[in-house]
Amino acid sequence: MEQTYTPTTLGKGYEPTSVFSYPTQAGITENMLTSFVSYLDTAPTTALSYGKSLKVFFEYLQAKGISNPTREDLLAYRAELLAKDKATTTATYINALKQFFKWLDYKGIYKDITSHLKGAKVGHD
Repeated sequence: MEQTYTPTTLGKGYEPTSVFSYPTQAGITENMLTSFVSYLDTAPTTALSYGKSLKVFFEYLQAKGISNPTREDLLAYRAELLAKDKATTTATYINALKQFFKWLDYKGIYKDITSHLKGAKVGHD
């Protein structure tokens, strides 16, 4: 039986309608996030993690007034994450971002601008 994930199944704190409240032109939209999460063939916890990680990215885009992100925007986003979060958190957020942009490219919606984008070095103790 195929499992789909919707904003409702993603749980507390995932509210895609609050992610983008401004119009975009051929840019990244909240509907794309919802479609991506529904498309995932993963465990519910992974879908939840991706949804929450991407919500942080969308909040960043909104705060910066970006609707059509570039590679430079992603590099600035990663730098901001590294300045405030642990390397493991940054790596998780960047991994979700990379999967999202691969999906956008696969669907012919938006070019994958994450090619060769590194996450964060995570030290192993």
